[in-house]
Amino acid sequence: MSQGPGDSGISTNLFITGFVSTSIQILLIREMMNISGGYELITGIFLDTWLITFAAGSSSQIQMPSVISENLKKNQM
Repeated sequence: MSQGPGDSGISTNLFITGFVSTSIQILLIREMMNISGGYELITGIFLDTWLITFAAGSSSQIQMPSVISENLKKNQM
């Protein structure tokens, strides 16, 4: 697959977004462990709530606006 002129910027932005979001999630988990004192039940409830919240967000049927999806299609070509 050939790369277009804008693919390098998109890859860099996706990498930075993934790195930052992973770092924030690790910090949140560490802080939760400090707050709960390592108590496994509270940590389990925290992780359960976190996963259910993300699952509800991903299952919501919100569609991207047509302008964004058209731009994505142009970048893939």
